[in-house]
Amino acid sequence: MSHGKKKKREAVAYATSEFDPIYKSEYFDKESNDICSKLLDKDAKKRLGALGCQQIKTHGWFSKIKLPMLSIGLLEPPYKPPRDVNAHSQVLIGEYEEHPPTNLDL
Repeated sequence: MSHGKKKKREAVAYATSEFDPIYKSEYFDKESNDICSKLLDKDAKKRLGALGCQQIKTHGWFSKIKLPMLSIGLLEPPYKPPRDVNAHSQVLIGEYEEHPPTNLDL
């Protein structure tokens, strides 16, 4: 790794560990601000979702989304990212088994 890349990586690591993000009210409402700050909590034990995904699903930000209906395809998601997002392909991520949801409260 070049010296410049190492310095940049160190700077990013420092900023990530030392600075707190600012969620401007012109872009983030109260619930959005709350969920983002809790998902990005530096303390992994306090972070939203540390006790499981149900902790995230019950956050107020999701209150208007019927997650069980969304998960089985009965609702369109409120946002679909473009197909050309900068992410690893399924080949690199690996396969997973889909299990139909159970105990749905529709």
